[in-house]
Amino acid sequence: MKKTMIKRMLSTASSAIMVSAMAASALNAFAYNTPTINKEPAFVLPSATSSASIPLNKDIVLFNVDQSSIYEPNITYKYEITSATGNNTITTYAQGDLENGSPKPGATPITITVNAGIIGAVSTSVGDNASTTNIKEGTITFGADNATKNETNDEYGDSTTAVIDTNKKVSKNLMITVDANKIYDPEYGNAGHTNTQVNGPGVYRYMITDKTTVAEYTAAGVTDGGAANDLYLDVYTRYTYDNDGKPNGLEVYGYVLMTANESIQYDGATTEGNKVTGYDTGSENKDTDNTGKIEPAELKSDSYHTYNVEVKKEVKGDLADRTNNFPFKVELTNSNKVTSQDDFYYVIKKDGSSLDAVPSHLDNEGKWTLDGAAAATNLQLQAGDSILITGLPVNTKIKVTETNNTDETYTVSAKNTNDGEISFESTPSSVKSLAVAANESAVMATEFAVDNTLAKDTITFTNELKSMSVTGIAFTAAPFALMLLAGTFFVGMFMKNRKKDENENVI
Repeated sequence: MKKTMIKRMLSTASSAIMVSAMAASALNAFAYNTPTINKEPAFVLPSATSSASIPLNKDIVLFNVDQSSIYEPNITYKYEITSATGNNTITTYAQGDLENGSPKPGATPITITVNAGIIGAVSTSVGDNASTTNIKEGTITFGADNATKNETNDEYGDSTTAVIDTNKKVSKNLMITVDANKIYDPEYGNAGHTNTQVNGPGVYRYMITDKTTVAEYTAAGVTDGGAANDLYLDVYTRYTYDNDGKPNGLEVYGYVLMTANESIQYDGATTEGNKVTGYDTGSENKDTDNTGKIEPAELKSDSYHTYNVEVKKEVKGDLADRTNNFPFKVELTNSNKVTSQDDFYYVIKKDGSSLDAVPSHLDNEGKWTLDGAAAATNLQLQAGDSILITGLPVNTKIKVTETNNTDETYTVSAKNTNDGEISFESTPSSVKSLAVAANESAVMATEFAVDNTLAKDTITFTNELKSMSVTGIAFTAAPFALMLLAGTFFVGMFMKNRKKDENENVI
């Protein structure tokens, strides 16, 4: 009796060792990524678990016109996971038949059929809609917590930045969990479960499709890089055994993400072309991204392009008060109605010092206003002051209003980045120079598009108050000379007449 028990235990241990060795061999031969597999130590049977968590990576490459740090865009990518079908096979070799990744001469290949993925075995970390039975959903969200500014690529480049640094990006991932026991028996975990095999060990293939719409890209200001929207996930499963050495379930021991739904030959060469890690720069630009830098025309990954604008204040004229703080109002609009509420930030410079950066965002209608009439905004600018807004998405426009809070009448003009004159609202038509009396305002006649090909757009408001003449007296030399001659003439005539009178009155 004891001999029989010992023999059975040795047999069970040998089976466990063999399964473990086969798993390691298969993982080395098949898996491009090593999954996070939740399982007990190798010899604890039959308590090995079957759940494997697989990350699906997503990158967005960042750009700014002067490489300022920016917040990431606010966009949610939507994905659907379905079964991939087709008469596909996988051909490989036993680990002992491989040498330096290539089959040894005379080695016999192993070919297996790829099975359609069992959807009931899949769950995602976020975004799954429980009402769908043949589709699993997931999301990857950017911009949920814009507390960190990120490095950017130069939007237009120069002699030193002619290539894109794909490391200047933001990254997130979706965790896809596959439970091999749900493949083995779709009723696993339900009431009355009997641990009955429905599907056996092997490779199960799933299709992952990016379902983010054009409208959602546009609303977030993100550019679709044009890479493939469909990826394929192969999940490798094997039996688990009970104490009697009988199969009682499956577990995952490896997985591969690919760009094609096709038969595969793992011969050390033909498989590398379509292996990926998700919708990331390394995968989407793997043919050219050898150093992390690629030419702009070769970028396939999604990208986020941002722009900056600065409003500056100048004061001219000997009588103008250079210390007066004029209230400004800045209004932003975006024709895309950035419903994603993309974040940017602004910095006000007063008296030569920059205040703290203030994060903000466009509202659901793509609008934003900062009004200097509210003292807390600090948007009251004196000569030399400015406000710089950084990280605005494409198609953002700006409109600026200045109010004269003095008792004087200033002549107000404004110029843009290229020294072009800006017109103001006026009746009956707009003008390029406006006399603004006390408590009146100078309002830009039209919005200004913030996406220039310069480091930043600028709008400069200039208030001028010239010196004036003293009322009633002219300050030229000619009138003074005439007055002097006239005075001399009249004095001479007076003295002459006086002398004549004195002579006539002598007795």
